[in-house]
Amino acid sequence: MQQLEDILDKMFNRMQTMMINMVDNMMDRFTSKSFLSVKGYTTYNTNHPSGNAHGGTAVLIKCNIKHHSLEPFATDKIQATLIKVSGKSSDITIAAVYCPPKHQILREDYRHFFSQLGHRYIIGGDWNAKHLFWGSRLITTRGRQLYQAVKELNLECLSTDLTSDHSAVILNVNDKIILNEAPPRLYNKKTNWEEYRDIITEETQLTVSLKTVEEVEQAIEDINKLIHSAANRSTPQGKAGRAKEHVYPTFIRDSVTERRRLRREWQNNHYAR
Repeated sequence: MQQLEDILDKMFNRMQTMMINMVDNMMDRFTSKSFLSVKGYTTYNTNHPSGNAHGGTAVLIKCNIKHHSLEPFATDKIQATLIKVSGKSSDITIAAVYCPPKHQILREDYRHFFSQLGHRYIIGGDWNAKHLFWGSRLITTRGRQLYQAVKELNLECLSTDLTSDHSAVILNVNDKIILNEAPPRLYNKKTNWEEYRDIITEETQLTVSLKTVEEVEQAIEDINKLIHSAANRSTPQGKAGRAKEHVYPTFIRDSVTERRRLRREWQNNHYAR
């Protein structure tokens, strides 16, 4: 037990941005008498309902994150540790799940589990269910059942690399929506175009000399300044427009696109570059 605690302590210290950590396959030696402690984290665990040392999950969450634990989900087929994390706008359920490989789990079983989590949730763990949709090389019966439940509920899947089912997935979740600053504009729907045309007509100098390169460049600069000045004077300066909202910054969306492309290539060729 002390060896496991030392390993987790070193791992979490190296990953300072990881606030919530879900553990599944490391808990398969725990019983109701076992206890895991990592400095700076609160631990919640769910054992196999038989009480024997196999299966089970745990969630480790930093002590400074506002949260509370939920009733564990523990059946022979699915074991899950559930916590509710409080945000400024709404709460979200975080779940660590483990599904022992020997049981038959149907689509209805998965849907029943998902129904216990509320409207917003993130689940991480070992499903022991293979499907091409999340990068496996084959489709198992259980994988087909889980896939059907995922598609029916319109869930998003984030899988690990295609060579291991025990590699970590690191997910950053922002409590506030990331905002793009609204780009500056010369005009808007309230621009007075009559006034704009009058300003341009009255203040444009038509007698400037254009004999040298310097004079041409100066004339271009002057007309540009006049266009900006006319647009500014004929456009009411109200409150700035509301910035456009999106969930992910550009570099994350680009990474997701590339990941999906590589997944398709793997599924078609089963070849890893």
